[in-house]
Amino acid sequence: MKLKWILTGLLALVVAVVVAGVAILSTMDFEEYRGVIEAEAEKATGRKLTVAGAIDLDISLSPAISIEDIRFANADWGSRPEMVKVKRFELEVALLPLFGGDISIERLILVEPDILLETDAEGRGNWQFGEDAEDSAGQAESAGADDAADGESALPSVHLFALSGGTVTYNDGVSGERLVVNLESVAAESEGLSDAITFSALGAFDGAPFELSGSLGAFTDFNQGKDIPVGLTVLFGGAELALDGRAALKDAGPQADLNFSFEGKSLADFGEALKASFPPIGPYRLSGRLESGENIYRVSGLDLVVGSSDFSGTAEIDLGAARPKVTGSLFSRNLDMADFLKEGDGTAASNAQSQSPFVIPDAPLPLDALSAADVKLDLKVERLSLPSGSDLTGLVVALVIDQGVLRADPIEAGLASGRINASLSLDSKVSPASLKFTLDGKGIDYGQLLRDAEVSEELSGKLDVEVALKGAGASPRAIASQLDGKAVLSSRDGTIDNRLFKVLAVGLGEITGPLLGQDRASNLNCLYVGFDFDDGLGQSRGLVLDSEAFTLNGAGNVNLADESLKFDFQTATRQASVASLAIPFKVRGTLKNPKVALDALGAAAGVVGDGGSLVDDVTGFVSGLLGGGSSSAASNDDPCALQAGAVETEAPAKSAAATSEPAAPAPEPSPEQGSDDDSIGNALESFKKDFGKIGDLFD
Repeated sequence: MKLKWILTGLLALVVAVVVAGVAILSTMDFEEYRGVIEAEAEKATGRKLTVAGAIDLDISLSPAISIEDIRFANADWGSRPEMVKVKRFELEVALLPLFGGDISIERLILVEPDILLETDAEGRGNWQFGEDAEDSAGQAESAGADDAADGESALPSVHLFALSGGTVTYNDGVSGERLVVNLESVAAESEGLSDAITFSALGAFDGAPFELSGSLGAFTDFNQGKDIPVGLTVLFGGAELALDGRAALKDAGPQADLNFSFEGKSLADFGEALKASFPPIGPYRLSGRLESGENIYRVSGLDLVVGSSDFSGTAEIDLGAARPKVTGSLFSRNLDMADFLKEGDGTAASNAQSQSPFVIPDAPLPLDALSAADVKLDLKVERLSLPSGSDLTGLVVALVIDQGVLRADPIEAGLASGRINASLSLDSKVSPASLKFTLDGKGIDYGQLLRDAEVSEELSGKLDVEVALKGAGASPRAIASQLDGKAVLSSRDGTIDNRLFKVLAVGLGEITGPLLGQDRASNLNCLYVGFDFDDGLGQSRGLVLDSEAFTLNGAGNVNLADESLKFDFQTATRQASVASLAIPFKVRGTLKNPKVALDALGAAAGVVGDGGSLVDDVTGFVSGLLGGGSSSAASNDDPCALQAGAVETEAPAKSAAATSEPAAPAPEPSPEQGSDDDSIGNALESFKKDFGKIGDLFD
């Protein structure tokens, strides 16, 4: 019975105290405290707080106070008078915990808060309130730390926080950047200080809608520096970001152990939401595990999928070094450049390049980025699909960036049944930046390369490549305009479809038929293309294509400064009876817009006698076309060997079509082919039909 009376007495005492508290509160005039609230706020911050609206109190076991039209002054240099404006502020507190010294906030509600955060030209923020406020903040932080060490919390518990119709604006006085976050709604709930916080938010970031939801650790976890459970999902810019794990704020810096995923349909949508220009690549998905501590951030289990391409591996960033240091190892089963190089992405760079008269881009290289961090990255790709349609297989790249110098050495890969070995270095420490590139390729099937690029199916053979180039500049065009070095392509024992040669004789119709013989394909004896580059001018050291029936020999140059072309080609046949039907041609124009034209004047120069009349000249030209006049028969010597020998001995290049050696004797005609007279007669008939076309060649 005694226990019953004791409990009854305690309950009566509590009720009496509550009734007394309610009675006292109900008799108070809170309008009298308006000035006190404003004065105390100004004393603490040095800024004026104005409570312009009504102050109401709702008396109950959970008394609530509401204040309307609150304004907090901005810094004197600010862009507007108020830093914070709140239409309505509501606070409801549980009464009983107050008697035990605890503050339990049942609900805290902000209606249409308008918060302005900004910095001045020196980077000083309007949230900084002066030395007195900083000292007070430091003392409060120290006291809070002491309380945490004693196992006591200085934070009140908040069961419900809600925001409706808010705006947060950030003005950067240094860069001039402005960001606006419109908050349609924000809600956070927790049962108590030691319970998890669930939250959600709906709004727009610079006009782009976002949605956020998840949970965090308890208030006490934040206050005591403990690991905080994190579960977060963000929907923004057509992408979804998810985080799951633990994080903590330690004296040594933030620490985390989080699983993450980031996926969406197109990076262009995400970039548009950020007011940035991202390429339209996707769909994409990135996932992995992020661990951090002591200025080191490590990503393991990395899995990136973009379209049909994939990446996996590990990476680590050390922010404790003099410069950030990045190390990693990446592997890809399939990497298709088409997934990353979308055409028509609408970016300023791509539009400028499409409208440029040049092929080599003038966009500046990211040289500053080479000094931002040191990098050591190993990359392996089983299959890399190039924009040309060809594949690199077994690609291995060792990439190092050290104090502003990029080196990719080695670069190894298989290409079209052959193998390439290359190296690249780019030094941004010197001005202008210097580039060196070498490549050695063996046994590359150039027929396969042309088929992959859908250029031609009429060639086959193996190609060797040797490139050693260097240049200097801040963009690819600048480097190309100062390029020095050499580039050589050579091949032996291939095949070529004779239809390709007919393309070279456009306008002459059937007259060029005898040049190619009756077979559809010819053996390709050799192919040689060599250039020496000096200050951006690429002078040919040899341009030779020799088959069993036909020879093409050229010379000229390409100026990489303006990308102009100047090449002259001679053609020759090993059939002496029709040797003079081989007509030279020339290539002019630019890399982006090359122009090919038959050189009829050059052909006429070989058959027209000096001092003759116009009629005699034309007659001589026609006679030359039909087999008379000077010969244009190909030499039996190997023109590629002759060309290579001329290059090695620095002797002038010798054109197969212009060789002074006697023409090979004409073979005896077969019964099927008929006599030379028949061939000439047929050619004459064709010439009559095509006379107008030949006349056009002189224009």
